[in-house]
Amino acid sequence: MKPVLPLMALLPLLVLAAGAAAFMAWRGTEGSAPRIRIRVLGLRMAAIAMLAVMLLNPGRWESLRDVEERVWALLVDQSASMAVEEEEGRRIEAAGSLAEAAEKLAAERGITLESFGFDERLLDRGEGPWEAAGKGTGLVAASEELLTRFAARGRRLAGVVVVSDGRQTARHPGNNLALRARAEGTTIHAVVVGGAYRAADIALRAARPAITAFGGQDLSVAAVLESAGMGPVRAPVRLLDEAGEVLAEAVAETGEAGRAVVVLAAKAPEESAAWKLATGVQDGESRSNNNEAAVYLRVIKSKTRVFMAEGAPYWDSKFLAQMLRQQEHIEMHSVYQLSPERFFRIDTGVAEPVEASKAVFPDTVEELSTYDLVVFGKNVDAFLTPERQAALVDYVRDGGGAVLFSRGRAYTAAANTLEIIEPVTWAAGNTSEFRLLPSADGEAAGLFGQALPGPEAGVWRTLPFLKDARRIDRVKPFTRVLAEGQVGSGSLQGRFPLVLVRRYGQGVSGLVNADGMWKWDFYPEAKELGNMYLEFWSQLIQWMSSYSEFLPGQDYSLKLSRVKIRPGEVVGMNVSYRGEPGAAAPRLEVASEALGEPMALVPGGLPPENGRPRWRATFRPERPGVYSVALVDERPDAPPVPEAVLTVEAPPAERDELSADPEFLGEFAAQTGGTAVALGEGRDLLEEVLVARPPDSRESDVEWRSWWKRLEFPFLLAGVLGLEWWLRRRNGMI
Repeated sequence: MKPVLPLMALLPLLVLAAGAAAFMAWRGTEGSAPRIRIRVLGLRMAAIAMLAVMLLNPGRWESLRDVEERVWALLVDQSASMAVEEEEGRRIEAAGSLAEAAEKLAAERGITLESFGFDERLLDRGEGPWEAAGKGTGLVAASEELLTRFAARGRRLAGVVVVSDGRQTARHPGNNLALRARAEGTTIHAVVVGGAYRAADIALRAARPAITAFGGQDLSVAAVLESAGMGPVRAPVRLLDEAGEVLAEAVAETGEAGRAVVVLAAKAPEESAAWKLATGVQDGESRSNNNEAAVYLRVIKSKTRVFMAEGAPYWDSKFLAQMLRQQEHIEMHSVYQLSPERFFRIDTGVAEPVEASKAVFPDTVEELSTYDLVVFGKNVDAFLTPERQAALVDYVRDGGGAVLFSRGRAYTAAANTLEIIEPVTWAAGNTSEFRLLPSADGEAAGLFGQALPGPEAGVWRTLPFLKDARRIDRVKPFTRVLAEGQVGSGSLQGRFPLVLVRRYGQGVSGLVNADGMWKWDFYPEAKELGNMYLEFWSQLIQWMSSYSEFLPGQDYSLKLSRVKIRPGEVVGMNVSYRGEPGAAAPRLEVASEALGEPMALVPGGLPPENGRPRWRATFRPERPGVYSVALVDERPDAPPVPEAVLTVEAPPAERDELSADPEFLGEFAAQTGGTAVALGEGRDLLEEVLVARPPDSRESDVEWRSWWKRLEFPFLLAGVLGLEWWLRRRNGMI
C-alpha cells in the first residue's frame, strides 16, 4: 500500500468517517421500513469502503522501460583529395554512388540511415551531388562529433559506414574514440576509395639539414632535388641567408633517374644562422610547399682541442692527424710511439716534432680536461699507466669528455681499464674487405642524413672497401650503432657493427672499427658530396663533441628532448653545468619569426647529477617554423654558450599526398571491431552489415501501480452512490 496519509493518522479518520456515515444513514431513514433502512445503510458503507480503498491506495511498484530504435550513419569524405581523377573516375563520384546504394538498401530493409559529410569536421548532407572541396581531413574529430550529436538527441548509433580515401591532415588523439564507440556498442566500418597516386611534383631537401661549423669555415652544402611524374627537370637551386640574399647558386638536372645532387660552396657565418635552399615552381607542379629546405648552421666559436695517441703509426693515423692539423678551428696535439724507447709529439702550429724517451700523455683529469676529444689509434698500451686509465674514465664519466677509438681495439693487453668506456667487448679474429653503410640509428642520431649523407646516398657504395675490423663479442647497453660493415653480397651478404657511440656518464666514447679509410681521399668518383674522407672525420669529430654533454670550451650544456615536433607538442630543454661552483640558474631565450618577439624561459632546478647542477624547462610551440634556443649566461666574461634549433613542422596539407591510405582506415575501423574494404567490396560490406538491430530496451524509472486506478472503479462508486440516491427518492426520503 501507498496511503495518501500515514496509516497512524488515516485509520482513525476512516473509522470516524465510517461511524459518522453509518449514523447519518440510519438517522436519515428513520420512519422507513427496516429493509429499506438496511439497504441504504449497506450502500452507504459500501461507498465508504470504496473511498477507504482509494485513500489506502493498495497496489505494487512497476519498472518503466524505454524502447529506442538504433539507427545507422553514413560518413562521406568531402576533402579536396577526394576530387582526384583516377581510372574509375573522380573519387567523390565513386563515394556518392556507394552512398546512394547504402540509402537505397536501408530503405528496402526499413532501417533508418542518416548521411553526413566530413572534412576537418562533421558536415550536414546538402542538396545535390556530393562535393569535394575541404581544405583538410579529420576523420577522428568528425566521428567524435557524430557520436556527440546523436547522444545529445538521446539516440545511439547501431553503426557507422565511412567512405573515404583515408588521407588525414588533422592530428588525432589516441584511441578515445574507439573506447567511446565500443562503450556505446557502435561499430565503425570503412570503405577505401582510391589507390596510389603519383602527382607531378619536384621536391628539394638538404642532404645535411644541420651543419656544425666554425666561423669563416668553408662549407659544402649539398642539395637533393627529386622529381616525380615530370620527366627530366632542369632547375636552379639557390642557397639563401637569413636576409634572403643569395650565397650560392647551382643548376640541378634530374635526368631520367628523377634525382640530382648539387653542392653549393659557402663560408660559415660568425654567428649561428638559419639558411635555406630554394628552387622555383615548375609548370604542372601539384604542390609548391616542398620547394624549400631549411639548413641550420650551428657555429662553434671556440676551437676543438684534440689529443691523439698512436702506438702503431699507419697510413690511417698519419692521414687523420695531418688532416686535423690543417683544420683552422682544431687545435691538434698528437703523440706517436716509434719504438719502445722513442716517442715524439707534434702540436698544431709547431713545425718540428718533439722527441722524448717517455710517453708524453696527460696524467690527471685536470690535464685531460684541457682537451675536448681524445683519439686513440692502435697499440697504445705504452701510453696508459693504471693511473692514466682511471683518469680517462673519470674524464669521460664526470667531466663530459669524449674518447674516440679510431682504428678498432686500441690496446693489446688482456685486461685494460679502458674496457669500461668502450662501446663493445671484443672477440678474436678480424674481418676484411667490407663497405661502410650508415644505419637507421645513425640517421636518427643526426650523424648521417644531417652531418653526413644519409643511408640512401649512393656515395657509400662507391667508396673503396675497408679492412681489418676486429670481431665483436657483444655491443654494450646504451650504445648506438651508427654505421655497419657489409660483407659479401646477395644471399651471402652479412653485416656487423662498424661505427658506434656510447654515452657514459656525462661524456661519450666512439668507435670506428676499421682501417684503410685513407684511400677515400684518393677516390675522385666518390666526391659527389665533397671530399668524403675529410667530411667523414671532421663531421664525426664535431658530431661527437656535440653528442657529448658539453660542447668545446663551454661550461653549460643544452639538450632538447626532440629536434623535430608538430605544433602543440611539448619539447623538453635540459641544462647542465660543469664550471666553477656557485653558478646561478641560467635563462633560455627562444626566438623565431613564428613568435615575433623572443620568449624568455627560466628553467626549474633538478637534483644534481655527479655533483653537477641541472635544470629543465619545457616549451609548447603552437605555430610551425624554425625556433632557435640560446642559453643566456649573465656572468662577466662568460665563455661561449650552447645553442640549439627546434623545427616545428607544418601539419600536412590536403594535397601534399594524394594516395589513398588503406592502412589508416583499417586500423581506425578495427579499433571499434569493424572492418575496412576496398571500393570494389563496398556493396558486399553494405549487404552484410547494414541490417536492422533489435531496439534498445532499458529501465528508466519505477512507478506505483494502484489497484483502484481502473476504468470500472469510478463507475462502480458512482453506481453505489446513485443507487442510494434512487432508494431514498423512491421512498420519499429526499
